[in-house]
Amino acid sequence: MALHIVKSTTHMVKAYMGLKEIPEEEFWTYHLEKVFLQGNYIKEIPYGISPNCPQLTRLSLNDNVSLEAIHESFFKHLKGLKVLDLSNTAITKLPDPITHLESLEALLLRECEKLYFIPSVRKLGSLKKLDLNGCAMLEEVPEGMEMLVTLTYLDLVHTMIKTLPEGVLRNMVNLQYLASQLLRVGEEAKLKRVEILYCAAPNVEALNAWVRFLEQNSSRCYQLELNVSTYDPFRHPRKRSIIIKSCHSIAAMVDREISGDGHALLPKNVEVLKVGQCGGLTSLCKVGPLENLKELEIEGWEKLEELGAVHFPNLQKLKIIRCSKLKHPFEEMQGLPCLQWFEIRDLEELEGINIVVPSLNFFFVEKCPKMKRVVEWEWLATCLPNLNLISIYDCEKFRGDNRWASAKWCHLSYYNVNNNWMQQYEGAADA
Repeated sequence: MALHIVKSTTHMVKAYMGLKEIPEEEFWTYHLEKVFLQGNYIKEIPYGISPNCPQLTRLSLNDNVSLEAIHESFFKHLKGLKVLDLSNTAITKLPDPITHLESLEALLLRECEKLYFIPSVRKLGSLKKLDLNGCAMLEEVPEGMEMLVTLTYLDLVHTMIKTLPEGVLRNMVNLQYLASQLLRVGEEAKLKRVEILYCAAPNVEALNAWVRFLEQNSSRCYQLELNVSTYDPFRHPRKRSIIIKSCHSIAAMVDREISGDGHALLPKNVEVLKVGQCGGLTSLCKVGPLENLKELEIEGWEKLEELGAVHFPNLQKLKIIRCSKLKHPFEEMQGLPCLQWFEIRDLEELEGINIVVPSLNFFFVEKCPKMKRVVEWEWLATCLPNLNLISIYDCEKFRGDNRWASAKWCHLSYYNVNNNWMQQYEGAADA
């Protein structure tokens, strides 16, 4: 990727030009408004460089991966700066004069993995966006965070920050995007403008408090996590996701007044749900109806014996992993009319599957040593008319039916039993 130098009295564009040093002083004209120097090999901005650019509003130094230091003199005459982007650089600390950039609206430090110090932000009263995502060495938020009342975007994910000073979030009444691993019960009360929320809750009580908060505005997008020890990327920024590593039980929040009683509550509009080690449930149907759910993954539910009469009318993808007591997942699958992807792995007691899902396209079974059957060949046309791929691997007692690969009635393109792949070619249905 290469951007040519743009000759302009108000813009300096020298992005991705292979520069190893900051441009010479003659390029820093009085009327400059925007400077783009991203994607170069600049290692430092040394003492003595102090551009007199009072009208400069944007400075992009991001993706200078070798940039380690900026001398304090550099920002002396940049009082009008509104956007400072140092993302993905090797900077270790920000120079103190940044504290006086009172016009600054966006401070972007994403993936500054060596950054360990940010000076006070108390005077940055115009700041609207602070992105610290991926600042893996940063242990504390900047001093004066409680003064950032105009902030609309705050990302603190994947840092070493252990706690936020009491009351910081409560002052940020204008927040619209919040990503933090450090939210306490009660801090949600004043964050009524938040539209996108990433939260790693420390316990069930905190999770349930945020779920109740989300129920007040069903249009919010979110990803809530519980007991997730390692960083899980915010994969669904425009979806509604719950990720739970372990809990006793889960329950759909069908009533806003439900107490929880130890259950991890689920918002009614959750779209992506991933739950591991849920030891208190024997049947999935006890979770309750989740009419907006599109993706579901359950893993390590040691007491789960059946799925039961579930009601997930919009579920498209289902994964079941390491549920050792599950023998017969479905009697019928009437509650899953939109299911397209079904995957089961490591079910020690699974004996068979009565699967009737007209919408199913992909079906995967792996490491189910007792499974003998799926669906009889004669019933494929009725039960799985849209099946495109079926793969059954490492299932010792299962014996496939070669007639599946030559079925003339269906869309089946690939058929695998214990790594013996067969492909139905176009035109086979007319043979």
